[in-house]
Amino acid sequence: DLRTLLTSSQEAYRHYTEGTRLYQDYRFAEASAAYRRSLEADPEFGAAQLRLGMNLYLMGERAEGIRLIAEAASQAERLPRKQRLLAEAFNAFWVDQDFRKGDERLQELVDRYPEDKEGFFWRAQALAGLAGDREGAVRMLGRVMELDPNYTLAVTALGGHLLALGRAGESREVLETYLEDHPDAFGPRLLLVDVLHAEGQSQAAVAELDRIIAARPEEREPRIYKPYLLLTTFDYDGAASAFRALVGSEDPLLVTAGHEGLAQVALYRGRFREAVSDYDRALEAAAAMDDPRREAALLSEKAAVLSDCGEFQAAIQSYE
Repeated sequence: DLRTLLTSSQEAYRHYTEGTRLYQDYRFAEASAAYRRSLEADPEFGAAQLRLGMNLYLMGERAEGIRLIAEAASQAERLPRKQRLLAEAFNAFWVDQDFRKGDERLQELVDRYPEDKEGFFWRAQALAGLAGDREGAVRMLGRVMELDPNYTLAVTALGGHLLALGRAGESREVLETYLEDHPDAFGPRLLLVDVLHAEGQSQAAVAELDRIIAARPEEREPRIYKPYLLLTTFDYDGAASAFRALVGSEDPLLVTAGHEGLAQVALYRGRFREAVSDYDRALEAAAAMDDPRREAALLSEKAAVLSDCGEFQAAIQSYE
């Protein structure tokens, strides 16, 4: 109820619950908008701040997401116990890079709340990401699906782990079964593209991705994914055209991804100087996001290209 979530605003609570529903349906862009409305109604609503940070991080806006998560974790008294443990776990994982502490907080969460599907979901993700135990994650996600068979995040994660384990047929079965009852489920449908591609059905994968983009134009992930998928089919012209469409966006994240992708196309074509120029444009766009990790990754990629060109001094300066 309102008291447990530490807000006295009915409007803030309404937007928060809507955001949480959207988040659990893998609709991060819409969820973020709902959480922002919640914070407009109650700027001190710590649970909404935490959730907004998590959504932004998952959408690729890591710098802003980390800032919000760290702020929520630093004011734990504004959060109920369950949300506090989540905040401390994500702050440990994504801010402090203290993976042991983050894992301990998630374990405490599932121990305290054995019927909490989200706690088990993130514990499963930690099992796979930290311990490399995808089989354990699959078993734990089975437990999550028993708690809530309509939990889109869990279905998507389960399908992803099965695919990573080389069990594409099982992954497809899980996803298609879920999509029969939830045809608009974004996460499972997007993962189905991966399954189709893994099974060698590249054209079907591209067609499925086009349908997703037409239905959900506000989502970034499929728009970034499509040109990379085209690259795997050696359609360099199609990939370049899709990357240029991203560059034409007003969204710094999409512009950055577009220039980085154009650099990849240039490298595939053996145009190293052109790739360096594209990396420079990607770095210029990335500066607007205030994401040092993203910039560092781009600098590292650029330095590798400069090194391949024999420009070792310039490569060293880029690394520095």
